[in-house]
Amino acid sequence: MPEHWTVLITRLICTVIFHFYAMNDVNFSCVLLKYIALHKENFKMNRLEPLVYIVLKLTVCVFVECVTNIVLLSQRTHQSCIENFFALQTLLNIDQFFYNVLPLTDKLALVAEK
Repeated sequence: MPEHWTVLITRLICTVIFHFYAMNDVNFSCVLLKYIALHKENFKMNRLEPLVYIVLKLTVCVFVECVTNIVLLSQRTHQSCIENFFALQTLLNIDQFFYNVLPLTDKLALVAEK
């Protein structure tokens, strides 16, 4: 049990904020998957690299959100809730490193739909 009932509210707020943040990435990944499926002509190279990136991004988002819920439920203080929230939010942004590896033409083709 947490030290005080307000820790429950902190857990809820952190979980909801993280959910909306992660769902933004999930929604963007779904749009990009649809774009890759429908616009073969916009990719000068094969579509495997962007497809792997997008599936990886989607998997990371779902996995990190599940881990976040488990971690936040186990916290007993406000400080630990907020620290873990920011740590896991940083983990969610790791997929931006993979985006920088994609060829520029494919990046532009992916962003054109957005």
